[in-house]
Amino acid sequence: MAVFKTSSVALAGRARDLFCMVNGLLKKLALAGMVGASVLLGARDVKAAPFLWDSYQDIVPTTNPNNGNPISSVSYTSSSTVNAQNNFSAVYFILASTGPKPVGGFDVRNGQVTSSSFNSYGAYYGLWTDDTANSGDNANLQNHYPGYWEVFYDTNGNGNYGLADTSVAGAFLDRNEAIGDYDISQFTAFNPNAPGTFTFTANIPEPSTGVLTALGLSALALPNGTNVIHFRIAVTNLSSFRLECRDSLTNAAWTSLGTFSATGAVTEVSDTNTAPARFYRAVSP
Repeated sequence: MAVFKTSSVALAGRARDLFCMVNGLLKKLALAGMVGASVLLGARDVKAAPFLWDSYQDIVPTTNPNNGNPISSVSYTSSSTVNAQNNFSAVYFILASTGPKPVGGFDVRNGQVTSSSFNSYGAYYGLWTDDTANSGDNANLQNHYPGYWEVFYDTNGNGNYGLADTSVAGAFLDRNEAIGDYDISQFTAFNPNAPGTFTFTANIPEPSTGVLTALGLSALALPNGTNVIHFRIAVTNLSSFRLECRDSLTNAAWTSLGTFSATGAVTEVSDTNTAPARFYRAVSP
């Protein structure tokens, strides 16, 4: 699943969102951090670019990139299991004023959670006391920062989720192995002095399932003032895909813009968008 957002403010792209600039008539597009099939995400301080990653711990910072001080974290556990042939990892991002920040997550090996932790706000971005990390629309409205999950499944079974680059002001994550249809629930309210628990469900695809890959995005303002967003979507092992949108993270549901047949290596689709902000995603039908 690939997700994009248009906004009046240029922001760093989400692990499933690519944010671009819109100001009145859509005069220009900010594609900060778009490298091939990669999307700009949160910040980290130590890994050299680029590197293959296989755990949420490779993405979530352990030290403050501003001063090198260690970041305290709290361990979590889960008794949930899932029938998954390959490994997968989940990363929780908060939407801070400076963009998305990875603050925690968990790894699943052989269908069970093997490690999980969440950073505490203080030395750097993290969860505050009594924050939760449940998923779903309108979840965690009491949190100091809104947040969302990204789940990465080792679709091809090569032991990693592709390339990440966290040596710059962002983490570039390969989108080929990002999946949807998952839910995190019963997340114990965060306590910086005590461990917590959570449950999850995940609709994990078989390794042969087709993969949606975001290759590029362009936008232009038509002379009559109508904003048109153009997408180029690369699809493997799928004959069609669905493009959806919503104008706010708190919207109850995604709106379908239609189902499109894959045409060659890249399929081009567009949307006329007059909303001040809009999220997009491409999903398998």
